Amino acid sequence: NESTRARSARLPQAGLSVAYTRTLASEFEDLSFDFGGSADSGLGELPFGQKNRYDLGVQATQALYAGGRVAGGIGAARASESLASFEVEAARAAVQLDLVAAYFDAGLAEQLVGIARESLQQAEQTLRQAKAAHDVGSAAEFDVLRAQVAFENERPLVLERQALHELALVRLRAIGGDAGFGAT
Repeated sequence: NESTRARSARLPQAGLSVAYTRTLASEFEDLSFDFGGSADSGLGELPFGQKNRYDLGVQATQALYAGGRVAGGIGAARASESLASFEVEAARAAVQLDLVAAYFDAGLAEQLVGIARESLQQAEQTLRQAKAAHDVGSAAEFDVLRAQVAFENERPLVLERQALHELALVRLRAIGGDAGFGAT
């Protein structure tokens, strides 16, 4: 995590390097280093001009003073972790809000379906009354036609409200998962 990485800047840092070099041709191979000593004078052990060269390096560093950079990095890492925690809580709250809104939307849609059905029943009753009044001669044919149009106009509203209710239930199930929400 970020805090661990930031705190590691206070700890000593160590490094190791290993290298191998194979010299195929050297500018020193034709030179003779004879200073009047014996053949085993040790000049062949000089580091330059060797056919095989092995290098080993070890490095260690420790930050003594970084001008507050380490402490600032640790503080920034802690703030970043705190922000991430708040963002998780905000996401949870948003899901809960969406779930509650979907629940109430589904309830409202169900109520609107009931209202549309009652309105359709009233329009049907008005149509029957208009037909009965027309049959006995107390209402004009226009009254029957007007009641018929009102009844026919209510049918698509009921279908629309039922479709909106189904969509609200689908949304509630999608947000609530299989927690049993939306069962009506």
